[in-house]
Amino acid sequence: MHDGSLSFIIPVRHQDSTEDWPTLKRHLAATLASVAAQTAPNWRCVVVANHGADLPTMPAKCEVVWVELPFERLLDPNVDLEGFRNGIRKDKGLRLLAGIQHLRPTGHVMQVDGDDWISPKLAELVSIHPAANGWYFDQAYVYAGGAILYKYPRDFFLFCGTSHIIRADLLLPQGVSEDEVDLQTVMTRLGSHVFIKRYLDEEDTPLSPLPFRGAGYRVGHGNSVTQSSALFDHLFRLPDALRHPRETLRRLGRLGLARKADFKLQW
Repeated sequence: MHDGSLSFIIPVRHQDSTEDWPTLKRHLAATLASVAAQTAPNWRCVVVANHGADLPTMPAKCEVVWVELPFERLLDPNVDLEGFRNGIRKDKGLRLLAGIQHLRPTGHVMQVDGDDWISPKLAELVSIHPAANGWYFDQAYVYAGGAILYKYPRDFFLFCGTSHIIRADLLLPQGVSEDEVDLQTVMTRLGSHVFIKRYLDEEDTPLSPLPFRGAGYRVGHGNSVTQSSALFDHLFRLPDALRHPRETLRRLGRLGLARKADFKLQW
């Protein structure tokens, strides 16, 4: 029933949502390169984008699913934070659903944000454990350009969307197909990385922690839809450093040099 395949789905936001499409395109190319670097052949990948989007050249085994989702301007998070988040969840969830409907996956599925990157060992892990419920990424990397990586120590799956591998039959509630799912479920089950681990725990189909650092989260660039800050601003805010000096020292100890060869990246 579970064939040991891994389907990557990369949702790309509407082209009218950014004034710096060349940077988005360059980051997406790096994401695709990390997908294509898988050490096992049991994978495929779809990029879900609006018609007319200028996309990078697709590597072998990667294809585009074109959609006609309208551009909806996000609410100001300083005025309506939950409305802002729901706008992101709706758009991302509908794009992921389009990818699922196209692929009809029979193995595992991983959503990958188009400005992140992934480990080359993910498809191999799935091939070894085809019946596993899936994995959540507890530890990973954070990257803001340059030569420095931060080793994110725990709960990465609450921090970044590129953080779950889930068996396809567990993506939606039991008895709900991808052709009849309601919008609220699309938003919370597919469009958000915050809830899915808890849902699967409650359904007695828990995910396991990924046994290695499986992804990298790119922060501090203008195209980030969640408006992530630069790495040092994100991790070493002065007020926090003064209040919690020991934690700040621990964080400093998690910084390391970025080695492109580890992820075969095009940074």
